[in-house]
Amino acid sequence: MRPSFIVCDEPVSALDVSIQAQIIILLARLREELSLTYLFIAHDLSVVRNISDRVAVMYLGKLVEITDSDELYSNPLHPYTVALLSAVPIPDPVVDRTRERIILTGDVPSPIMPPPGCNFHPRCQQAIDICKQEMPQLINMGGEHWVACHLVK
Repeated sequence: MRPSFIVCDEPVSALDVSIQAQIIILLARLREELSLTYLFIAHDLSVVRNISDRVAVMYLGKLVEITDSDELYSNPLHPYTVALLSAVPIPDPVVDRTRERIILTGDVPSPIMPPPGCNFHPRCQQAIDICKQEMPQLINMGGEHWVACHLVK
């Protein structure tokens, strides 16, 4: 078989960090050699950064941000993306200790019975009235950066 598209659902999540690195290197090599495209599903954004050209961030089954990898890590726009990235460890201990971490409060809403409006509004520190009433649409913020948030315009 010579697939051109492979779905990788949490392929390294239960592995030791050194084994994770070996698998990521193997996946990158195979991508180049065989011209593969991966749909790489993961919760570990440091792993995502090393394997992905484009990143889509989801919250409760809804896309909240889509852009290229470099743009996402340098300019996250959705409050959930910002919170996720604030939890990614930074190898420099001085920088890691001094940066702001965003701790999300509240309970994760039920995906079966999501709240009205934006799914993230019950946990968003910046939510305003419209967030509780209307589901935001993905809007283009320029180039290939798309965000679904009433606060980002």
